[in-house]
Amino acid sequence: MSNKAWLKVIETNLTGVFNIMHEESIHMAKQHNGVIVNIASIFDKTGAVSLSKYGVAKDRVIDFTLTSAFKYATSRHPN
Repeated sequence: MSNKAWLKVIETNLTGVFNIMHEESIHMAKQHNGVIVNIASIFDKTGAVSLSKYGVAKDRVIDFTLTSAFKYATSRHPN
């Protein structure tokens, strides 16, 4: 796998999520309300040799979403 291929997948699947969550969290903080739903992939847990960079990115999306939820949560959401 080339460095260029690695960076493209990380930029799309991880940095893109970060950028959108960052912007949305600003609006949610102003409103004192909101929900963010991120979608990952089964490949973050099962893996596939040809999709290793994709699985790594999706695993980081899950971790980032969870840590962000704890950081920004002001109350528990029932769902």
